[in-house]
Amino acid sequence: MNPAETRGVQDLVRLCRVLGRDPLLVQAGGGNVSVKLPPDRLLVKASGLRLAEVSAARGWARADAGLLRRGLAALAGIRSALPRDRAYADLLGRAGRTPGWRVSMEAGFHALIPDRCVAHVHSVAGLLLGALPPAQARRRIRRILGAGVRIASVPAAVPGAELSLALARALGRGARLGAGPRKPLLAVLRGHGLVWGAETAAELLRLSAALETALRAEFGLDRYPPPHLCGSRGCRRAPAPRAEGWGELCFCRWPGCRLDFRPAFPDFVVYFSLWGRGAPDLVRTSERSALLRADDAAGRRAKAEVLFAHALAHTAAGARGMPGLPPAMVRAIAGLESERLRLAQAARRGAPSSAQGPSR
Repeated sequence: MNPAETRGVQDLVRLCRVLGRDPLLVQAGGGNVSVKLPPDRLLVKASGLRLAEVSAARGWARADAGLLRRGLAALAGIRSALPRDRAYADLLGRAGRTPGWRVSMEAGFHALIPDRCVAHVHSVAGLLLGALPPAQARRRIRRILGAGVRIASVPAAVPGAELSLALARALGRGARLGAGPRKPLLAVLRGHGLVWGAETAAELLRLSAALETALRAEFGLDRYPPPHLCGSRGCRRAPAPRAEGWGELCFCRWPGCRLDFRPAFPDFVVYFSLWGRGAPDLVRTSERSALLRADDAAGRRAKAEVLFAHALAHTAAGARGMPGLPPAMVRAIAGLESERLRLAQAARRGAPSSAQGPSR
């Protein structure tokens, strides 16, 4: 490993660890991070681990950034979603350069963005920001961060090829060609969080912390602690009878609660079987509680984190409501070929990782 790659791995691990330990930024196996190296290489978080589990020794992969960009340009001409999704999965496999680790399914847009450090987070504050009209969201960002960032608004898109192409369109021709950046980037993905781009890990983390601190205060997110098991100490609700593998989560400590199961972001579709992929594994038991089923403790933790973020987004949206993903998009995510590939990839790494679901 040469000095440039050593520094790149250090920056990648730092970003993964800091962003991955905040449940309002990343839940379960979600989120992805990359660092670019000359001449046209990419170090990117790999599938099968949580962000916070990435280390210098495991959890990342090298990729050919130029091959990813050229491949995505070719995919833009494929109109049918299923062939495009399969071609994209094949592209990711061909672009990877680290045996045993498959690059993140979002590696495509990491290659398109010219900034050296890129991070995609499933920020709850970012979801609420993306639910606002783009002009209003832009004004909030400018008020918090000033004029020192490039801002892009990206419409809701299926993860993978569709999202990468949508982000390329939002950023414009310069990003697609890999032109050098002049300011850090903040892309607001409707229904999918935020994408940051910056020259250094320190700059990216500084901007993320500034925006998150301000938005969480404005949206009142600190009033909502993570849910707990019904019947645990201090809980106001007795647990409902349940079968093996089920656990009941309670939100009784929230000032208000909206357990709306309309998908507000893709991982709610990925982690829960509510769209024809088997028996439902999430059941509302009251206005403030829900039963969820998982195979083991790691699976319960992952699903609890996703449900927490989902309930928080719907609740904090208040009277204006949180827009659900379009039904066609929900169906596409539920049957996404690349998601099934990542589930299989995680399963091959062992039970703890497989229970976390697909890694972005």
